[in-house]
Amino acid sequence: MKEITNYEKRRELYDKAHKKWGDDSQVDMLIEEMAELTQVLLHIRRQNKDVTVEELSDEIADVEIMLEQVKVITDCNYFVEASFEKKLKKLKKYLKEEKHICPSEVRVR
Repeated sequence: MKEITNYEKRRELYDKAHKKWGDDSQVDMLIEEMAELTQVLLHIRRQNKDVTVEELSDEIADVEIMLEQVKVITDCNYFVEASFEKKLKKLKKYLKEEKHICPSEVRVR
């Protein structure tokens, strides 16, 4: 199979999947893929020797593909990119701070 790395080609593929399965199915699939990634990460944290780098990579790829599809369905890619930049700036700020604050301890308003 020829590589599908160009975003426009992936976008065409996502549009076809959306037309075939619809909004709800694609969102459900994202939730399922995130759950599978969560399960693999928990196995790794518990040092389950059965988890391979290939398995982890596959689950990450599945989640990223479904995230891209949901961004296409909801037409929110621009907003996600803006949020991404804002979150990276916040991470950079946390890394510069003297005292250790875990980002999960910071409350969103």
